[in-house]
Amino acid sequence: MDLRETAFWARRLFPGAVRIGVRQARLPGRRRRRSRPGIPVKVAEFSLYDASSDPDAIPDVADGSAGAFDGAPAAAEPGGPRREIAAFTVNFGRVDLGLRAPDGGDVRVEMFLVAYPDSAGAADGADAAATDDSVVARAVAGAAALIAEDPEAARPTPGSVIPDAVRVGLDAGQDSGTDAGQGSTADQVSAEAESAFAASGSTTPHLLCVVPYVWPDGVPTITEEPGKISLHEDTGGFLDAATGGARLTTVTQLVPITDAEYAHANERGVDSLMQMLAAADADLRDLRRASVVA
Repeated sequence: MDLRETAFWARRLFPGAVRIGVRQARLPGRRRRRSRPGIPVKVAEFSLYDASSDPDAIPDVADGSAGAFDGAPAAAEPGGPRREIAAFTVNFGRVDLGLRAPDGGDVRVEMFLVAYPDSAGAADGADAAATDDSVVARAVAGAAALIAEDPEAARPTPGSVIPDAVRVGLDAGQDSGTDAGQGSTADQVSAEAESAFAASGSTTPHLLCVVPYVWPDGVPTITEEPGKISLHEDTGGFLDAATGGARLTTVTQLVPITDAEYAHANERGVDSLMQMLAAADADLRDLRRASVVA
C-alpha cells in the first residue's frame, strides 16, 4: 500500500482527531561511528478522545514537527479519561525486512504505540492538541530507525525487543565525537544531563513487540495481489519495490518496558514477562510506570 492507502487504513483502525508528520530519530554514535539520522518515517497520531473534524479525511503530511490535530480537543472533565495518543507508522511498510509468508509472499509491517503524552514530559490538557511534537510519535520513530539500521538485530515481530527505542526517539542524538572507551566520567555525566529521555522522566527505554490486543477481531491485515501492489513513492533512501509475489501488510504493537523487564525477558523469556505485566495489571500506556520486576 502507498502512503494514502495506509493512512486511510489507519484511519479506519483508530478513532479520534489525527495529524500526520514526518519523524526522524538520530542513531547514537557507537565505537567509531558518529551519531547519524535514522530513517524518516511518517507517523499518524490519533488523539483518541478528541473528535475529528472529518473522520474520512486524510490530513496533509507536515514535514518535521507535526501541526495541530484535525479536531478540537475534548473538554477536560474531573474524573474524565487521561488523554491518550496512538502513534501509527504509515510508510514504514516500504522497508523490506526480508519477512516472507509461508507461500513466499512478501510481508511488510507497520507499528503503533499507545501512550499517555503527559507520561514523558509532554504537555497535557487543551493545549496538548496543538503541541509541536509528540513523545509517542518520536518513540515510534526511534523504533523505526533502529530496525531499518539493522533488521537482523531488531525486527518488529511479536516476541522481539527493540532495545533503547524510546531513548533513541526522545534523545536529541548529541555526539561527543569520542570513540568507545575514551570518554571520561564527566563526559558521560554531561551526556546524561543533556539527554531528552532522562529529562522526560520516562522509566521505559525499550519497546517490546507484541501481537496487537486493542482490536477484538484480531490483527488487521491487508493483502495485495501480484501486479496490484501500490508502492510508496517518497522512499527516504529505502526504495519500495515489489518482490514478484503478493504483499501482506500487518501491524505490530509496541509496549514500553523498563531495563529490569528487558533483562527478565532475556533471561526467562517474553512469555514470563507478559505474565508478570498482566498479574501486576501494569498500565502499559504510562512511560513512567514502575517496573514489575524488582
